[in-house]
Amino acid sequence: MEKSRHTAQDALAAVCQSAQVDHWDGAGARRVEPSSYRYARQLIHRLPRWVSPPEIAIDRDGEILFEWDHGRRHVFTISIGKDGTLTFAGLFGQTTIHGIDHGRDELSSTIVEYLERFQAPPPS
Repeated sequence: MEKSRHTAQDALAAVCQSAQVDHWDGAGARRVEPSSYRYARQLIHRLPRWVSPPEIAIDRDGEILFEWDHGRRHVFTISIGKDGTLTFAGLFGQTTIHGIDHGRDELSSTIVEYLERFQAPPPS
């Protein structure tokens, strides 16, 4: 996972670099706050070692998105806000989940549980 962490850190830095000012997308998107970047870096280090690296993107509201996508109806995302709030959502077959985690010191057991569920092969 150490190599994956470095890869995720590099991807995070690259996407955040492109979103340093408001209107970075040419359509009114908000810039990434330095605090969001710090919280996202912390989250990368808090992810369990068995978790595959996420795809990383910036949302139009300036939040940083971590996404794991195994195709149709098997997706899990975490959005990192400027105050460290984690908003998560998932689609596991016919089941949808969503929630908010305000913990800033460790990854909640709820998010770990959903990451475990996501890492399992999608139903056929």
